[in-house]
This record gives sequence, C-alpha cells and structure tokens, in this order.
Amino acid sequence: MNELAANHPMLLGLGQFLAILGFIGASAWSNYKNMRESRKTSRKLAEMQEQTKELKNNHGSSLRDVADRIELKLSEHDGMMKQFQLTQNHTNDVVKSVSHQVGEVRRDLSNHAERITNVERSAGRNRESIERVTARFDALNDELH
Repeated sequence: MNELAANHPMLLGLGQFLAILGFIGASAWSNYKNMRESRKTSRKLAEMQEQTKELKNNHGSSLRDVADRIELKLSEHDGMMKQFQLTQNHTNDVVKSVSHQVGEVRRDLSNHAERITNVERSAGRNRESIERVTARFDALNDELH
C-alpha cells in the first residue's frame, strides 16, 4: 500500500500521458483519412478541368456528350463531398468521445490520488495514536514494576 501511495504522482503522469497519446492517435488517424479523401477529390477535379479544356463548339454534336459527362462527374463529386462530410462528422464525434474519456480518466486519477493522500494521513494519525498508547502502556508498566 505504501508503495502505491508513494507512486501516485507517477500513476497520474502515466494516466495523463496515455490519455494524450490516445487523443493524438485519434487525431492523426482522422487527418490521414481526411487527406486521403482530399487527394481523391483533387484528382477528380483535375480530371474535370482537363475535360473542360477539351470543350469546343462543333455545332452541338459532341458538346452535349461532354456536358453530360461533366454533369455526371459533378454528381459523383457531390456524392464524394457528402461522404467526406459524413467522415468528418464521424471523426469529430470520435475526437469528442476521446476528449470526454480523457476527462474521465483525469477525474478518476485525481480521485484515487486524493484517496491515497487521505489513507496516508489516516495511517499517520493511527501511528501517532499507537505510539502514544504504547508510551502510556510502558509508563504504566514501569510504575507497576
């Protein structure tokens, strides 16, 4: 018990370190997924820009086909953007959840540290009481003999 009480600041530090590490890991994973989606969107946008360069008015025969392809690509792009927004919302929810968990861990560690401190104080008071009783007992025992 005394070893646990002596190491409670270290336990607090370890708990805080693990909580921060979890938060950083979740944020890094979220950023990685967002960057990957962003690269895909950029490639699609570059494709669309390349296709718009090819637009030439040739009395409407192929211009309609190109416009249809662009509309299709825009529709696909809108779908990707909606998916990106859903992913971003999910990531935000995960970060909030991890933040709440970090707060709970910190609160639990603080409560445990306070309990350990209270036990240490109580043990000190008990030790002092035992020493007083022992001294009184020894004094009475000496008087009897």
